[in-house]
Amino acid sequence: MINENQLKQLLSDLESDRVERTVSTSKTDKFAETVCAFANDFPNHSLPGYLLIGVDNNGMPSRLKVTDDRCTVRISQIRLHMFTGLMTISKFQILAGCMVKRRRSICVCSATPARNLPLAIG
Repeated sequence: MINENQLKQLLSDLESDRVERTVSTSKTDKFAETVCAFANDFPNHSLPGYLLIGVDNNGMPSRLKVTDDRCTVRISQIRLHMFTGLMTISKFQILAGCMVKRRRSICVCSATPARNLPLAIG
């Protein structure tokens, strides 16, 4: 599981084959594809991949509420149906903003590389 300091490091780094950012809370098809790619770990990093929900392409938390029940249920459905044991979900409230700092919510889906490859959706 990721901690707040690790999350801040991921926010400051560029997107990569281990980090994907999205401001959407409803694109579960995209979420599933991303988690599947992280679990397949074709670059063979042997490290988890992170889907950061509620984060824009510049690494800034969006104003969307990603900790509401609907978002959590959508992500949990992906975990239950496809990636049980490979995916964890963490929620964070971090301070963000240029002039006025406000608490912003971020949901982090962490996908551990799978032992039996390849994984497929559907």
